[in-house]
Formats: sequence, structure tokens, C-alpha cells
Amino acid sequence: TSIVKHRAIPPEDVSLDTVEALLIIYFKLHVSRTTRVPKWRIAWGSHSSDPDPGGMNRAVKCDTIITIMKTRVLVFPCGSEIGLEIHRALVYSRHVELIGASSTPSNHGRFVYREYVEGVPPIGDPECLMELNALIDRRQIGLLFPAHDSAVLELSERQSELHCPVIGSEAETCQICRSKKETYRLFQSVLAVPAMYTP
Repeated sequence: TSIVKHRAIPPEDVSLDTVEALLIIYFKLHVSRTTRVPKWRIAWGSHSSDPDPGGMNRAVKCDTIITIMKTRVLVFPCGSEIGLEIHRALVYSRHVELIGASSTPSNHGRFVYREYVEGVPPIGDPECLMELNALIDRRQIGLLFPAHDSAVLELSERQSELHCPVIGSEAETCQICRSKKETYRLFQSVLAVPAMYTP
């Protein structure tokens, strides 16, 4: 069944199987309960002329409007190689709308991201989270995708302060992956790792 944004699907094209499939997709996409995460909205307007309003073998004849809203994903910093790879991976997705943000004007992200924001303070700057939250609220961001090792760690540790979910692992995992020493310490009892010396 063809689904067109903001278009009504003819009632005869809507079956119970179609509605069930859409609901399954909805629950798979509904990764958060925040209002910023897109929702599928099905509005039913029944016709009094329907001879079988409670039919079990087909959908009730009705005017059905299905609105598909893309998840707005903020990639920061978007000009890193990771940020450019994220863009290549998701730019053609029907479910995602990418927004790139950067701290510096000298980056390739400004040329590839259709929606681009410059001047966000870098990770580690005291104003960074405040500016990110303002951007999240202003652009109605649903998910934040860190695109640098330092951003992954910082944003995972301060997830509770952000106005949208961060894509990534929990803070402890990010801390271990960011440090070779912590990685060696974690696996030294099960794997052969280099010896560590403290000067």
C-alpha cells in the first residue's frame, strides 16, 4: 500500500492487515516516550452509509489519514569523518531527517548537510550543553548522534541534562572504550593484553 505524507488513502485500500502492519512499525520506531519522537497518527471518520460498520474481515469503510513524521536527528560535530559517515548512511532514509551542527566554520559538514548549524561551542566548553539544548528545543530534535570520541563520552555522561536521548552506549561503556588502559584492565583476566607500567 502506498503511503503519502499528508494524503488520504482511499478507504477501499485500507485493510485490517495494513493497519496491523502500520502499528507494528510504529512500535518498532517509537524508541522514546518524549513528544519529540515522531508518531504515526491514524484518524478514523466513519460513514453512516457503511452497511457493515463492525466487519471483522476488512477495515471499517472510513476516511483514513496517516501522517508520517521523520525523526529529526542532530549530528554533532557533523564535520568529523564520523559525522560524514553518518550522513552517508542515513541521508536517504525515509524515517530520518538529519541536522548537522559544528563548532568551527572550517569543516566539510556545511557542504553535505542540508540543514546545518554553525557556532555551537565545542565539547568541554561550559556553554556547550546549554547551546545544544537550545538547538534541540528550537529545531525540535528527537535524537542526538555524537560524532566524535570526546562527544560520545561527554554526552553519555551528561545524558540526564540533555533535552533528547543520545544515540550510543551507557556512560561506563563509553569510558572504557575511550581509554586503552581501562580496556586492558577490563580484559586482562580473559585475554592477553600488553603489560602496563606506572612511571
